[in-house]
Amino acid sequence: MVNSDGAPICAIKVTPGHSHVDFEIAKRHNLPLLQIIDEKGFVNCGQFKEIPRFDARGIILNELGKVQLLRSREAHQMVVPICSRSKDVVEFLLKPQWFLQCTDMAVKAVDAVKNGDLEIEPNDFIRDWNNWLGNIRDWCLSRQLWWGHRIPMYYCYAEDEKNETCYVAAHNLEEAKFKASRKLMRLSENIIAKQSEDVLDTWFSSALLPLSAFGWPAQNELQQYYPLTLMETGHDILFFWVARMVMLGTALTGKLPFPKVLLHGIIRDGEGKKMSKSLGNVIAPEDIIFGTSLEELQNKLLNSYSTGVLSQEELQKALLSHKKMFPEGIPDCGSDALRFTLCTHNIKNHYINFNVQECKLNKFFCNKLWQATKFTNKWMGSLSSEQKMEKVEYKDLDKMDKWILSRLSYMVDTVNANIQKYDFHVATSALKNYLYYEFCDTYLETTKRELRLMNSSKAKNHCWALSTCLDIGLRSLNPFMPRVTKHLHERLLTFSFNHQQLGFPKNLPWRDINTEAEVNTVIEIVISIRRLMKMLNVSKQHKPKVVLAPYLPLLVEFLEVMEVLSRCDKIIVANEVKFSFTEAASVNVGNNVTVNLLIPPELKHSLEINLQSLEKKKDKVTKNLKKLQNMMSTEGYLSNASVQARNNNEKKVIALEEDLTRIEFMQKLSKSYYCK
Repeated sequence: MVNSDGAPICAIKVTPGHSHVDFEIAKRHNLPLLQIIDEKGFVNCGQFKEIPRFDARGIILNELGKVQLLRSREAHQMVVPICSRSKDVVEFLLKPQWFLQCTDMAVKAVDAVKNGDLEIEPNDFIRDWNNWLGNIRDWCLSRQLWWGHRIPMYYCYAEDEKNETCYVAAHNLEEAKFKASRKLMRLSENIIAKQSEDVLDTWFSSALLPLSAFGWPAQNELQQYYPLTLMETGHDILFFWVARMVMLGTALTGKLPFPKVLLHGIIRDGEGKKMSKSLGNVIAPEDIIFGTSLEELQNKLLNSYSTGVLSQEELQKALLSHKKMFPEGIPDCGSDALRFTLCTHNIKNHYINFNVQECKLNKFFCNKLWQATKFTNKWMGSLSSEQKMEKVEYKDLDKMDKWILSRLSYMVDTVNANIQKYDFHVATSALKNYLYYEFCDTYLETTKRELRLMNSSKAKNHCWALSTCLDIGLRSLNPFMPRVTKHLHERLLTFSFNHQQLGFPKNLPWRDINTEAEVNTVIEIVISIRRLMKMLNVSKQHKPKVVLAPYLPLLVEFLEVMEVLSRCDKIIVANEVKFSFTEAASVNVGNNVTVNLLIPPELKHSLEINLQSLEKKKDKVTKNLKKLQNMMSTEGYLSNASVQARNNNEKKVIALEEDLTRIEFMQKLSKSYYCK
């Protein structure tokens, strides 16, 4: 198009009543806010009035063609909002709304963080907090929904010739009429009042929670409990909820609703995918707690499909996903295992990958605690009344008793420090390492020989150490596994002179670094013996024998402990000895000790291993190890990989290196037999 002077004229389509961008343009240029489509989807203007919106398009194109204003028709890409339920195109329409001005409140919220009055952890969200609140707009409070808190605003007018109107905020109809009568200078009985049919934005109602929970505006409970100590929630609703609680709480009370915000990550499935009903990877907590079959899981999907939540395509994807993820359903794990598993992840990460198999393993942890308590109570019940009355002196304990008490002290210190820092994954790791591996798998096994001699002082000391460690260990674990620990702790037998504190343990006096170092050396030797036995398929039935060299007092002192933990028939400590490959498998521990596992005669013939097969395995392991190490050395990995991904890959590297060591050892051993 050109004007009378031949200059080009540019024209654009502006629909202020149906576009956010066009609405802003109209406000700047004082354009009328025309509504072209009504609430029923009919065109609302000119000769096309009351024609369905999609039918009107073809009619309008024909009319443009008739008057020679249609130059061409070209396809173009655009984003069309679609209703997830009806699959219809969503049209933007102008609606009168209630807004809350947030500028001043947002400034106070930003200043609260800047001044240190409000702490956000992890602190990398502070930048997002400042950006969002620094560019805040008025908050639209009204929603056109069928449910929610109805907005307490009343439209009021007087029934007379002046037709004066006003809006008032009120608790009820009578109060609204009274307020309107004062504004309109009319008698209350002459006022007509109608409450707005809109409901409050859910986040507005939620933002009042720290106040409404304590009866605000009444002051009794509010003075006692407000402000809260800590706000913990997902980082995805930092602005929807947390920022609005801060703004409203400060505006209405003059105080922040809480001094600290802890933001946790978003739960995803075991593969790191977002949980979605359409993908079929949503895991309901009750299904993990009580367990469920594949059939029951799929019946839920079918129900979602029948109620319109899932489409046919989404249903098929979800059904296939369930078959892949849970071919045998979900085992019942209990609430404690679920709670503990969630806390084993770093909650400060942006995303948390959740695997049901981890819950299953932590259910076994619960079983381990149950059996340990049963074992302790059995031997505590075997003590005489006199023995239970005798006080146990720390100086009379043996090295393993002192070691487990030292490790208990370390565990309690670690748990307390990391709960304070909200590093629950470190606290749960310390708890599981102590109770599962150090207490149950190591210490408890070393007590069995002496406990069979119940009249000995060592047996009594072991019973005291067992009950003391379980008493304190269960109390330390209670925040993470409240049900099983409460049940077991109430039934745990202890010495009568023990003052059983029910508070949370802290500052235990038994830390002994030297004893820990000695026992750590012993445990390394035991692990080496077990690895050699595993490589050679040597079991307890072969009555394995081990020779340790050189002769060290430490090895002699812990000889019995090593025999019990390694399940060896006999361990001998000798001066420097040398065995050929056909006589013993050897490995060095640290800088001093050599472990020699004597090869049982009945296994010597089975060691004629296929060297070619071992070489293929070695090539495969070496290739996977190099591939993983190369990937972990790239700049992109170092800057972008999550902490969890790094930990997982480091574990894989360690496992592959162990496989490689095992294969190389077996190759060397096999060659010695072939060359014999």
